[in-house]
Amino acid sequence: MYSYSLRVSYDGTEFTGWQIQANARTVQGELTSALSKILSSRISVTGAGRTDTGVHSIGQIASFLSPVKLSSYEFLYSVNSILPFSIAVSELQEVESGFNARFDAKSRVYYYFLSHAKDPFLHKYSWFRLVRPDITKLNLMSRELFGSHDFSSFTKHAGEVDNLICTVKSIKWIGRRKLTYVRIEADRFLHGMVRAMVGTLIRYWDHPDNSEIIKNILLSCDRKEASESAPAKGLFLYKINY
Repeated sequence: MYSYSLRVSYDGTEFTGWQIQANARTVQGELTSALSKILSSRISVTGAGRTDTGVHSIGQIASFLSPVKLSSYEFLYSVNSILPFSIAVSELQEVESGFNARFDAKSRVYYYFLSHAKDPFLHKYSWFRLVRPDITKLNLMSRELFGSHDFSSFTKHAGEVDNLICTVKSIKWIGRRKLTYVRIEADRFLHGMVRAMVGTLIRYWDHPDNSEIIKNILLSCDRKEASESAPAKGLFLYKINY
């Protein structure tokens, strides 16, 4: 068997997330079906990030085993001919035997976008907020989330996971014309964690005790203490580091 990795981008609007689910259209399901058809064999695909319903990607990495050696050009042509326009595979790489896109990843990078002007082309991929937040305040309060912590406060499924410790390496907010966006990197993310963090930071950025509030929410390990999650449409899986 030959081990390969794929770089996959997708518009998550019409999918029930990455992971295969019964009676639901998912990115992993579409990719598995396409690969199995091309290789005339039942193929199992592993993704580095299990994105939620409506979340997009421009840098998802997926791994799989092939019964035959593949030509990059021919494979990319074939798989993209089968996949819907909302999913594209841009790169095929042969990797070491045993490579696992999920468990071998050192960190994941997400971007979240907010828009501040009515724009039909931004609406589908950003969270509209008329008031532009203060970037300096956002960056200062975000520091409370740096490092290794129990992030139970930022996931609805804490009881379903054995390990709730994540290490946030960086959070960087940037303002550009109609947009505010944030880059978040961590070794791993809990289900819904990025959206819960963004929603909470945006809610409290203009509060005089914003940093203390974020610190207390984190220490509470209680999802009810944090704010509503930001909409899925503004979130993009950007990069996987190995």
